[in-house]
Formats: sequence, structure tokens, C-alpha cells
Amino acid sequence: MGGLCRAGDFVAWSKGGKKQHPRIHVLIDFQRNLILLTPPKCGTVTLHQELPRFGATPTFGPQFDGGNGEHTIHLPGDAWAAIERFRIAVVVRNPFTRATSLYGHYRRYWQPPHLPFPEFIARIVAAPRHLFFNATISSLLSPLEHPLDGRRSLPVTHHVRLECLADDLKRLGYPIATALPRAHALPHEGLAAYTPQARDLVALWGLHDFERFGYRLDLAAAEEPGRDGIGGTAASRG
Repeated sequence: MGGLCRAGDFVAWSKGGKKQHPRIHVLIDFQRNLILLTPPKCGTVTLHQELPRFGATPTFGPQFDGGNGEHTIHLPGDAWAAIERFRIAVVVRNPFTRATSLYGHYRRYWQPPHLPFPEFIARIVAAPRHLFFNATISSLLSPLEHPLDGRRSLPVTHHVRLECLADDLKRLGYPIATALPRAHALPHEGLAAYTPQARDLVALWGLHDFERFGYRLDLAAAEEPGRDGIGGTAASRG
């Protein structure tokens, strides 16, 4: 298991090495008193392209790979000094579709030959050897909400569902008029690639995400926005 890396009071697991660690990008909106956490494969590029025109600001700082950029969990001093006024929200995604998007990332950035999707799930997503792929949204939030070193807990009290992206952003105060574009959407096989074993492995891997964010353990429902009893209009997948 990787060590704890600290940035302000934000912490995340890191294995070290480029693209091995589970990166959370951060948007800060002082006008709406909002810190928005955007985990991998949850519309991060779309949000970081679209929300700055409404006043949200991407954070930049030290990255786990030793560089400086947007792959950081550092908070600027003015945000930390006023942390009590902020709501903290996270963007979430149905684990079934998030796993297929992770497969698209794997095919894009890993050298071939590539594993078939069911083997990718068994050997890379469900196995704790590759933290970028293995980390669930709940596991990324755990060091923030339940720090191991005595630092204060920062509860994440709101979530934005990728399946209902425009609607949920409206509830946070953003005047989104239409569905947001799909940015950096990587090709993958979609839910048709699932075997019964892969379905069961993702159901176990993403159990805390299913439970916390209100997604059903129903593969067929994952394809259609709003089928999980959460309403909404347009989906943004990528």
C-alpha cells in the first residue's frame, strides 16, 4: 500500500510514479462557497473546461509525480483560511460505467497487447496492485473524511452525479442551461463487455460507492440516466 501524502488538510493515497496514483482534481468557487472534488473518470475534463466560466477556479500545485500542475490536492491559503464557509462536494459515477471508462483509459495509455475487459476487471481493477484503477470514489474520500494522522475531518456533504450532471450542478447554484459536452471521452466497449463474473467483481469492488451514492446493483439500469431513482436529464459519459 502506498504512503500518505499530505497537502494542506487534504490527503490521498499515492503509489508514486506517473499515472499510478488516484488523482483528484479540485475546483474552488468562492462565490458559491464550494470546493468540488473531481475524481478520475467522472467528467473531470468537462468540468474543468466548463465551470471556470461560472467562476470556479482549478487548483494548481505540487503533484505526486514531482511536477507542478492541476493533478494536485493542495488548497490555496485563502481557501484554507476560510474552510468553515465552504461546502465540499464530489462528482460521482455509477461503478459499472466508471469501470468501462477505466478500461478506455487503460487501452489509451497502456502499451498493447491489452487484456480483454473481463480480465482487466479481475487483474487490474479488482486487484489492489494499480491504485489508479483500483481506487473507488469512497476510498479516495476516506483520508479526507477520516484522516489517520489526527488532522481534522472534512466531511463531503454533497455529490454531483455524472449521469445527471447539468441538473445536479444547478442544485449547487450553477446556471447550466443544457447538457454539458463530453470532453476527453475515450472509446470503450460499454456495458456489453460485461460477463457475469466481471459484473459480480465490479459489484463487490464498488460496493461502498453503490451504497453511499444511491446507485442500484443493476447492470441494465446503469445504461440509462435517471433509472436509479435519482431523476435527471442528460448523461455525460467519458
